Amino acid sequence: MKKCTLALVLTLTLALLCSATALADITVSGWSLPDNDAATTLFESYANDYDFGVQYEAQPGYSDTVNKLTTMVASGDDSIDVMLIDEIMLLAFTRAGFLEPLDSVIKEEDIADFMPEYMDMFCKYDGNLYAIPASAGGFNFTVNMEMLNEKGIKVPTNEQELIDACLALTDPSKNQYGLVISLDKASHLQDNLNMFSLMFGGNYYDFSLPGTQKAVKFLYDLINTHKVVSKDCLGYDGTAAQQVFIDGYAGLYFHWSTVPYLEQAGIFGADKCTWAPMPTFETNKTMMDGWSWVVNINSNNKEEALEFVRRQTQVNEQVLYRLPSAALPANTKGWEDERIMSVAGNMSLMFQSYNAAGSLTPRTLSTRHSEFMDVVTGTVSAR
Repeated sequence: MKKCTLALVLTLTLALLCSATALADITVSGWSLPDNDAATTLFESYANDYDFGVQYEAQPGYSDTVNKLTTMVASGDDSIDVMLIDEIMLLAFTRAGFLEPLDSVIKEEDIADFMPEYMDMFCKYDGNLYAIPASAGGFNFTVNMEMLNEKGIKVPTNEQELIDACLALTDPSKNQYGLVISLDKASHLQDNLNMFSLMFGGNYYDFSLPGTQKAVKFLYDLINTHKVVSKDCLGYDGTAAQQVFIDGYAGLYFHWSTVPYLEQAGIFGADKCTWAPMPTFETNKTMMDGWSWVVNINSNNKEEALEFVRRQTQVNEQVLYRLPSAALPANTKGWEDERIMSVAGNMSLMFQSYNAAGSLTPRTLSTRHSEFMDVVTGTVSAR
């Protein structure tokens, strides 16, 4: 009888211990990834290399993702434990108290290989760490070397050289312009204002600064004084401007992460179309952006969610997540990883060069960015 009682006690004790230590499945909301071998490897890693289940939920388009995640966290919904969000959502969610701090599982040494300025601006708030970046993108300078060489022009390295190159490349009779940029009011006008403000030492949110005023005048002069940017650009989104450059109707181009599109079009090369160092005006700064992993404060599986995000600081996890899209992770060590170099080598070399030159800086944003963008871009485009 005593033996039976002892066995029963041991069985119950083990059952309780197992139930206390068993880890729950978590739901992770991330990008819709391409259906390829790299994605299969990623999901196999989630299934085999974690001590808990990872249910991956692909996000819809950007607007739908913003609406869905904002509604979810604001209502106290716990159906998603970990989310991948951009800086605009990140600024809003941290200020609203929608995210779980990560400091209990992630230390400063764990984030040493991430861009420190970016971490301070977007991932930390009020003394706490809330996000781990997953991706890195940047606004870069792109040149058509065939057009430049035909005119005997060197790659512009400063403001005046850029203007001179644009003048030499412009031929309205051929519908050819020196520079193409997307200036649609919906989005990309503010990107270019933001970038040129940085290059002139200004700030997109402070139009009292001389540098910001110079940026506005510079854009105006490119279109109206020098006439090296077509007025059609005022209606171009990123895709339209990109196509103009690919088709050879502009020799120079500023936009987000252009290298993969040039490669896909079959025109990338040192003697064809390629990235170039950022010209130095007052500075050589350009914007970088990214998406980051965060934990829903409403999650009932915080232990597992925090562990998932902690692992995303590691180079291998960073690389595995970006390989399906053949793009760069946020961890700078990942830029040199041979797996990344094999699928995004040209993009990696550009980022390494821009980083070494001190060009990369977080894009200027505020918690009221959308409202600000509507007012400023409306006013600037009207003029």
